[in-house]
Amino acid sequence: MNERGLYVHVPFCSGRCRYCGFYAEVGREGDLDRYIDAVVAELRQRTSALGWEPLASVFIGGGTPSLLSPAHVERVLAEVRRSPGLREDAEVTLEANPGSSGIARLAGYRSSGVNRLSLGVQSFDAETLRWLGRRHTVEDALRACAAARDAGFGVVSLDLLAAVPGMPACAWERTLATALRLRPEHVSVYCLSVEPGTALAAQVDSGAVAAPDEEAQARAYELGCARLSAAGYEHYEISNFAVPGHRCRHNWACWRGQEYLGVGAAAHSSIGAVRSWNYRSLDRYLASIEQGRTAQAGQEQLSPAVRRQERLWLELRTCDGAVLTAAEAQALETHPRLRSLMEAGVLRWRGGRLQVDGAGWLLADALAIEAMDLVEGRRAAPGEGRRHDPAPSGRHDP
Repeated sequence: MNERGLYVHVPFCSGRCRYCGFYAEVGREGDLDRYIDAVVAELRQRTSALGWEPLASVFIGGGTPSLLSPAHVERVLAEVRRSPGLREDAEVTLEANPGSSGIARLAGYRSSGVNRLSLGVQSFDAETLRWLGRRHTVEDALRACAAARDAGFGVVSLDLLAAVPGMPACAWERTLATALRLRPEHVSVYCLSVEPGTALAAQVDSGAVAAPDEEAQARAYELGCARLSAAGYEHYEISNFAVPGHRCRHNWACWRGQEYLGVGAAAHSSIGAVRSWNYRSLDRYLASIEQGRTAQAGQEQLSPAVRRQERLWLELRTCDGAVLTAAEAQALETHPRLRSLMEAGVLRWRGGRLQVDGAGWLLADALAIEAMDLVEGRRAAPGEGRRHDPAPSGRHDP
């Protein structure tokens, strides 16, 4: 079934967290109306040329999308419904900052057609929130979770960051316990990564802040996996856990190779064999759209081999694993390296699918590189690849 989706990037923030590498502009809220006009215009420009069937999902990410008013969101979704349309069962997600998520605003989003709310909680520990540079408190996060339910959201997702440098293990344990008590339908567990150009990167480079400890991250990640799995959550992608039936359909479709259109500054699209991206500049994006031009900054044509490699890498990050061609399966099945990885308990071969297993979740990126080498008749050089950081901080950014 067609599972095409739309990603809308909202590049506005009231402040920048020290670790965030996503494109955002601080203090530009006065341009929100103008920006939504541009997004609607770009939607008309792009979707008229695609001829797509109604979409299966919309994901409004950022930045801080909850700086948008419900009227802004309603305008965007009205344009989507006009063309290409939304399936009756479409998933519509909006990311929200707990500090800007009161009951009235959330109820307005729900009325506009948003049916899945993703809250960027990150932690239920006050000191961890301060270290990260978050602008909400633990109390804000708890109120936002309650407000989401009061506003009628039946699907709520929480983003959590594990093993923040300098924070005691009990801070992460407390965050997990609080999250489980709230019983969201979906939880994303990320480990902090040092993104180039961020305040955190500068502090790590100068020695002012210690770099994230891989062993501590691995322990925190494994604890999160164990606690969430024991509570009945399905571990369906390296960093994502869901009550059965509540996977993030938008991201799941992207991981499974479905096409998606991205609109807004810095948004990416993947359509057929072409990957494209918009200007990573609010001013340049606005000027281009307002002058009737495309906001596309570049594109690349992906060869069949590259598309296959990327698909294998993405699929190995999921519980379903990768479906191999007959030739790929034959190359793997006869290779002693596969047997050793299976015996080590990090890969399994089941029903024609290659899947990560057990501790393999921690090594998924490196295992994907090795699997690609094996099916193509190569072996990675010693030390090639890297240990998997369970997931970089941040959210959807195709």
